[in-house]
Amino acid sequence: MDSDEVDSIQLQTLHPYHPGKILSIKEAFVTLTIYLEPKVHYLTEKSIEVLRTHTTPYTSQIMTIAKPHLEKVQVVLEPYTKNVRHGFKKLVESTKVYHR
Repeated sequence: MDSDEVDSIQLQTLHPYHPGKILSIKEAFVTLTIYLEPKVHYLTEKSIEVLRTHTTPYTSQIMTIAKPHLEKVQVVLEPYTKNVRHGFKKLVESTKVYHR
């Protein structure tokens, strides 16, 4: 490469973009978006469907295993939940008064 070629390349890269180039890039992006949108929706729906079919048995197994433990925790925490409920009611009432 001689210096003239380097200068022309530098001028091309430093030359400001023409509005026509930006519009054509924008149009190409819009076209690509319009083309890809239904395909992305289809793939997303199929992925969620497959995910649900594969995870449903495991979710039910986890719930079956965890249910007795959660019931024990609920019994142990019962005295504390009354205080929490009372505090939450007070909070709700005070926000109702504040936002009138």
